[in-house]
Amino acid sequence: MRVCAVQMAHGDPFDANLAHAREMLDRAAAGGAHVALLPEYFFAALPGGGAASGRGAEDVHALLREASVRHGMVVAGNVVERAGDGFANVGIVYERGRLVLAQSKVHPMPREAAAGVVGGMSLRPAQVDGRSVGMLVCADILYPEASQVLALQGAEFLLNPVMSPWRAEDDGREARVALYVARAYDARAFVVKAGGFKRDVIAGRSLVTAPWGVLARAKDDFEEELLFADLDFVKLASFREKQAAFPARRPDAYDGLV
Repeated sequence: MRVCAVQMAHGDPFDANLAHAREMLDRAAAGGAHVALLPEYFFAALPGGGAASGRGAEDVHALLREASVRHGMVVAGNVVERAGDGFANVGIVYERGRLVLAQSKVHPMPREAAAGVVGGMSLRPAQVDGRSVGMLVCADILYPEASQVLALQGAEFLLNPVMSPWRAEDDGREARVALYVARAYDARAFVVKAGGFKRDVIAGRSLVTAPWGVLARAKDDFEEELLFADLDFVKLASFREKQAAFPARRPDAYDGLV
């Protein structure tokens, strides 16, 4: 399965962002992608403002749905939708025009919470192209329990659209890469991370990892790039067969987590 993490610039206005995302998806399809993932909040300059407050959700759905039909592929991203008195940041996956997964972000960040975004309460994978996929929206990847819950439900690859703050003094880049390899190892699954960028504000940091290491990594955190990687599920099955530690899981010993 060829996947593509779309690293693109965040900007204004909303319509221009959607048009640019459509162009990037066209290019991903031309590169042979079976699955294309857009960054979190690809339709807005920053979370909590403009379209990120729930306006334009139908247009975001339409973009992903139409691109999945036009190219006969799986297209994923996120959308902000009304949820009771607040909003939900929802990771969405379309397969050839059909919405197969709508996963609310479980761990909204402070800026989102201030804008009324509330966290989801469950994690469930879905089937695309005969494979089980899970969605971890941005900060959800930071919590090992989230990837493990999806792994226990059979997820074979995880999609992670992100909006990652940039800091002038940042010595944690390699640690973040290691974190993504660790999540892939823990879940015994591939992880596809797509990040957008806004120079000196948000860094792209797009990445694709497997339980055995990094498959692809963005060349520059502040340049647009289509990050392609071929996911070898035969190799993944072999890894899972040889990795015999996980059947010894002891949930009763983990009470301290809850």
